[in-house]
Amino acid sequence: MKKIIKRVLYVILFLVGAICITGLVLAYWPTEWKIKNKGITPEEASVLRQHYAGLHNLFTTSDGETLFLRRGTGRLRR
Repeated sequence: MKKIIKRVLYVILFLVGAICITGLVLAYWPTEWKIKNKGITPEEASVLRQHYAGLHNLFTTSDGETLFLRRGTGRLRR
C-alpha cells in the first residue's frame, strides 16, 4: 500500500513539474506580433494637425518637438 501511494505522489509531482516547465517555456517562446502597427511621418502628422477642427493646444518643447493635445468640452461625462 505504501508503495502505491509513493508512486502516485511521484507521478503527481512529475506532472506538476512538467506543467510548470511547459508553462515557462511557452511564456518565453518568441512570437511575432499579430498587429502590424505603422507610424505616420512627421509631414502626415503636420497635415492632420492643421486640419483638426476640434479644441486643441499646440506646444513646442525645448528640443523642438511639437506636441498636439486635444481638449475636452470642459464638462465631465457620466
